[in-house]
Amino acid sequence: MTTRVVQLWGDGLVPVWDGIYRADGSARVVELGGGTRLERLTLGPSLDLEAMLSTDPDNVTHIDVVRGADVPVPDGSGHVCLGEGSLTVDLNDPDF
Repeated sequence: MTTRVVQLWGDGLVPVWDGIYRADGSARVVELGGGTRLERLTLGPSLDLEAMLSTDPDNVTHIDVVRGADVPVPDGSGHVCLGEGSLTVDLNDPDF
């Protein structure tokens, strides 16, 4: 089964809520720090993307997916996918 975030990404869309969205459908709130240098990520509580989109289905934005720029996670648990202006993470680590 394809998750909603994978469907969105395939259409060149991402949720507008600040978060890390995983291909398995899980998501967490994220605060980015350090300005343009992106020196830190602070993870918050879990997000329910399906519930959020069910009440606000148009709360997505178009992005340009950067093909071939996936960055492996050092522990081999997944990779970071890039889109212009967005940070999207695909990890198999449930604690990330």
